[in-house]
Amino acid sequence: MIGEAVLPATWGVALLVVFSVAWIALGFYWGRKAKGLDGYALAGRNVGLALGSATAVATWVTSNTTMLAPLFALQLGIWGMLAYSTASIGLFLFAPMAERIRKLMPRGFTAGEFIRLRYGRGAYLVFVGISLFYALTWMVSLAMAGGTVLEALSGIPYLVGMSAVLFVCVVYTLFGGMFAVIGTDFIQSCIILVGVVILGAASLNALDWSTIYQTVDVERPALLDVMFPAALMAIFNNLLFGRVRIALGSRGLDGGSVATYEARPEARQPVALPKGTQRKYAT
Repeated sequence: MIGEAVLPATWGVALLVVFSVAWIALGFYWGRKAKGLDGYALAGRNVGLALGSATAVATWVTSNTTMLAPLFALQLGIWGMLAYSTASIGLFLFAPMAERIRKLMPRGFTAGEFIRLRYGRGAYLVFVGISLFYALTWMVSLAMAGGTVLEALSGIPYLVGMSAVLFVCVVYTLFGGMFAVIGTDFIQSCIILVGVVILGAASLNALDWSTIYQTVDVERPALLDVMFPAALMAIFNNLLFGRVRIALGSRGLDGGSVATYEARPEARQPVALPKGTQRKYAT
């Protein structure tokens, strides 16, 4: 048990059951809209700005936000909070590249296809390995964060909460595809935005910020230092890795073997090349 639960256990279980049933039901409902692979995997390739923005918000506000952002603030102070937010810089820088990749590969499905066509099978296998490792560890961290939050809020056992979160996410995604992911993300984004406002206002009214500041100033003054070395390193570390990823990706946007991919209907047929050479597409 993590301290004293905020909500009664019955409330916590009731909320968990209601949201679980609702999310799975919505997954089945929205999954019926999927027509073919494009509909299931990419929601028909027609996601508007509102839904696209909402799914980005819900995707980024995850276990990292629940566990890592508070830890950054606790260990690194003011710069720690900013350091966490700078991880989004890579996403903003990638946006123009994503548009370029879509023009080069209008019928593509994943980033792996671009890597394979531009850099070859070896780079593709490395990319898939890294992506698979990241996806698995990220999913585990999501389940851990969900179990921790449910236990802290209502006293639901950690393993039960973790398993429930993982099960529900897998089921509605499996049966609903991208339509279910985007739809539930939109609802979650609305809940997140409303919750942030409510919790922010409640915190401002309930906490004595002057006492908090004085305590931090006495016990951990480095957290208030704008030149705190560890915090500055964290900021530039996040920025650096985001910029490196973008720089590596941008090297492929000069075209190369994908420049003519689906440029014309006749360009979609692969040219037979000796085994082991990089696949190119006819011009």
